[in-house]
Amino acid sequence: MSSRHALVIGSQCDALPNQRLSFLPDRARGLFEVLTDPLRGGCEAAPTSVFLTDPTMEELRQAVSTAVAKASAAGATLVFAFIGHAVTAPSRYSQPLFLLPADGNPNTPGTETAYEIGHRLGEMDMAGLDGLIIILDACHAGAGVRDVIKSGLDLEQQVRLELLAGTFLRKARNGCFSQALIRLMEHGAPGLSADYLEIRHAANVAADYCRTVQQPPVYIGSGFGQNASDPGLWVSRNVASPGKWLLSGTEEGALAVALTQSFQPTNDLGRVTAAMSGQRLVVLQGGAGSGKSALIAALARP
Repeated sequence: MSSRHALVIGSQCDALPNQRLSFLPDRARGLFEVLTDPLRGGCEAAPTSVFLTDPTMEELRQAVSTAVAKASAAGATLVFAFIGHAVTAPSRYSQPLFLLPADGNPNTPGTETAYEIGHRLGEMDMAGLDGLIIILDACHAGAGVRDVIKSGLDLEQQVRLELLAGTFLRKARNGCFSQALIRLMEHGAPGLSADYLEIRHAANVAADYCRTVQQPPVYIGSGFGQNASDPGLWVSRNVASPGKWLLSGTEEGALAVALTQSFQPTNDLGRVTAAMSGQRLVVLQGGAGSGKSALIAALARP
């Protein structure tokens, strides 16, 4: 397993005095602490990992460039999280997302006054990274997910990539998304037979936690298949069920998780379970692709 570095940025724009985010310092610090907790986020502590609040444009640019360079040199995974103000530029065709630093300009965002995340990351050499996880808790953050994909980051040739945004093109409310992530990482998810929580797990938990205040999160994983994510680019260890599953950490367990990633209980599962309760031996028959392996895998998971 490669090392993990974290860059967490909490940023308020001085040009938006009526939109001060009172929760921001606590949320940003809390996310950094769980990411660098060896039992949870597993990212290495400072100075390898960096926590930054209210940076200027130059400080923001330099922090991201340095974090990518250090993680690349170490062959590490970089977790880049931003909590704060962001705007889109609807006048542009691609409607890119601009992260706002303390000295940013929300009215006329440009390369000198705001951080155009997709364009800037797309220009960087990320070949040395083991992986990149981007977490955005800001208004219109889903545009940033789209922006990164459109701006030339090659998922297969350049970097393994996971993207997670608190909402798509609407407002982010009260740091709900980052709070949901912190709670998940601190307490885990006891209902999952997995020792590691992936971005799809985090998105599902945040969607339930914030459903009354904002749109569901947006996530894109570089894993194969719909709604898949890369198990190696996990968000957090699941502290609610570490090592409690007998197959945890085994090849068989990994296969069972993969086979049941989008599994929905069926009548066949009920029939097999009922048969097993009354018989010492049950034979499961069916043609190729009929779902035999998924049924067995579902029986193997708590």
